[in-house]
Amino acid sequence: MAAAAAVVATTLTLAHAPSADAAVSRIAGNDRYETSIAASRATGWTGGAVFLASGVNYADALAAGPVAAAERGNLLLTMPGGIPQNVIDRIAQLRPSEIVIVGGTGSIAAGVEQQAASLAPLVTRIAGSDRVETSMLLLDRMRAMGTVPTDVWVVSGTNFADALTAGAVAARYRHGLVLATAGDDRFRQLIGSRLDGVQAFRIAGGNAAVDSWVQRILYDTGKGIDRIAGANRYLTAVAINRQFTPSTTNARIMLASGESFPDGLSAATVAASQGMPLYLTMRHCMPVSEVRQEMQRLGARDIAVVGGTAVVTNSSANLDACPDVGAIQQELISLVNQQRAAAGVPALGAHGGLMSMAQSWSGQMAAQQSMVHSTTFCNETFAMGFRRCAENIARTGSPSASGVMNAWMNSAGHRANILNANLTHIGVGLVQGSDGRWYWTQNFGGY
Repeated sequence: MAAAAAVVATTLTLAHAPSADAAVSRIAGNDRYETSIAASRATGWTGGAVFLASGVNYADALAAGPVAAAERGNLLLTMPGGIPQNVIDRIAQLRPSEIVIVGGTGSIAAGVEQQAASLAPLVTRIAGSDRVETSMLLLDRMRAMGTVPTDVWVVSGTNFADALTAGAVAARYRHGLVLATAGDDRFRQLIGSRLDGVQAFRIAGGNAAVDSWVQRILYDTGKGIDRIAGANRYLTAVAINRQFTPSTTNARIMLASGESFPDGLSAATVAASQGMPLYLTMRHCMPVSEVRQEMQRLGARDIAVVGGTAVVTNSSANLDACPDVGAIQQELISLVNQQRAAAGVPALGAHGGLMSMAQSWSGQMAAQQSMVHSTTFCNETFAMGFRRCAENIARTGSPSASGVMNAWMNSAGHRANILNANLTHIGVGLVQGSDGRWYWTQNFGGY
């Protein structure tokens, strides 16, 4: 049996063509706490209540956003053990009539109440036995302060992407929002005691987010039910806005990460104060073309990004489309076979097992932001029934199949693998790392 391996580190950075004519601004700070401060400045609201939620426990902040917006209050994030100094300074500037601490002492320590007492004449804590009950108590607060929502959004209490967009809509329309983690008797009791004034429940996301048992409980209330879901979190955000955003008040949309949620927690109050819909994106690129279509539908010219470039890069903010990884993989296999044909070598066939192995290894390299060969690729290849194995890897600045192919063909070891007549099958992996670079793997097998 023969085994061959080769490695090259290439940095082929291809410039992106300008893809957006929208003006992009950011609501962002150096971390999630500063971003919440920036969001409070964007609302322009002062003097009302300040809601303090954990910057670590996202659920409470998501549920608090629409309630804060209904009171023209601000939502700021705090560390569990104490309020950061810059947040303290911002609270002092806002001169709140009340500070509402959201969550129990397991989320925000009792000492935070003592800090808050020096910053406002009234400090209130809203806390249930868990995140679901806390969200229900926040709904009670909304009613007690004079807003009786006709619509109540039901969102996942564990998977928060859909809740970001739903929360922004709820904040704009003075809807309620509650969390659900299970369709059990306890949820039935909690929601069943809060039906006054409710005309419809809006479920954000598919069954994987909010299960059918929750929907059944809502159905049993006799109220209207509407589940709004897309094929993924990005299309769910589009679907929600298509139904609830006929126009914008300032020709702008908001964009937040659908992968990292802390910055997006602050979006609801901004959405309410400025009438902007919220859409989601990936860190390095926009995964769905429908967001650009939404801008055209709404006549939106500008984009306000919630968060810094660490969570939403400039390319993503410009709505640059994500590359079609599957098409790039097939293109690379075609380029390999063109080189083999020119050398008089039989073509390689794509092999499902090798494709999976290559994609998995590219993912591991991307996660580690390092380029190193798998120590088990030959054993894995032989376990598929092959007698020969080889591997090429690379790291590039752009997902260009021709670019990485040229680099490999200009390297003797890589070229030898690509043109090896004893190899019969190939798998290709391609994954983008959080560093923005692309990690490539070619796994070869031969019978």
